[in-house]
Amino acid sequence: MAKTRSDRSSVSASVDESREVQSGLAPWPDTVQLTGNEATDAEVLHIYHQVVVTRPASAWSGVDLIRASQLAILLQIGSKDLTNLLRTGSLIKGDRGPKLNPLLYAMEKLNGETNRLTRALGLNIQTNGQGDPRDQVAAHNQFSQKHGGALLNGTTNGGSVINIKELLK
Repeated sequence: MAKTRSDRSSVSASVDESREVQSGLAPWPDTVQLTGNEATDAEVLHIYHQVVVTRPASAWSGVDLIRASQLAILLQIGSKDLTNLLRTGSLIKGDRGPKLNPLLYAMEKLNGETNRLTRALGLNIQTNGQGDPRDQVAAHNQFSQKHGGALLNGTTNGGSVINIKELLK
C-alpha cells in the first residue's frame, strides 16, 4: 500500500499559523484588571503582547490568557524592582551594620512565581545555543560562592576590590 501525502503539509500549516499570528493577537482578559496608570498599563500590555505572540490567538485558552496577563504584570513589577535594587544596592545600612536589601527577598518570591507561570504556559528559556539553563545557573551560583565573599571582605586573588562594608559605614 502506497503512502499518500496529506493535503496539508507542515509548511502550509506553518504559513497559516504565521498569518493567524500576524492577523491579530489574543485580547487582554476581561477578568484581569490593569492599574489605571497609563504608563504602567502600557508597559504591561507591551509585555503581554510579547508573550501572546508566541502562538496563534486560537491556541490560547481562557486560563492561559489569564496566566499570560499575570505573567506580564509580574514581569513589569520585577523590572521596576530591579531598577530600585540597582539604585539602592544589594546591601543597605542596618542598625548593626550592613544587611541584605529586603527587596532581594521580594524579588526571589517574584522570580519563583514568574518561573511557575512560564512553565505553566509552556514558555521555555532560550539559551541561544549555550547549553542547558540549569548548567548556566549552577555555573553562576558557583561563581557567586567563590567570588561573592571577596566583595564583602574587600579581598580577591590579587586584584583590588572596593570593600562594600567600608562604603556602608
